Amino acid sequence: MSVGRSKSEKTLVAAYAANGTYEVWHLRFNRGAKQQKPVKFFASLQWKSGTGGVNYAGTHWDFASEAEAEAFFAADIAQSGGVLEQSSPPLAKKLKDLGYAI
Repeated sequence: MSVGRSKSEKTLVAAYAANGTYEVWHLRFNRGAKQQKPVKFFASLQWKSGTGGVNYAGTHWDFASEAEAEAFFAADIAQSGGVLEQSSPPLAKKLKDLGYAI
């Protein structure tokens, strides 16, 4: 008998202090019954304030857990000089001031 996949998603902001660039990323996690790497992870760039940041607009990989997938993505953002931030009212205001339509 086949087990259905469960899904979740979140939006995170990558901030790059060196050049003041912000990126808004949409992360999706699809969890299934695979033995080795049951989490399919997708990241899509929704908006960018400047020219810095990572040099891709999307990625997808398979992972053992949702936490492992998010840690991999955070490490990749960090390699480009960025840090992931959770949404907050001050951050939302800053993004809106930069032109992001919330």
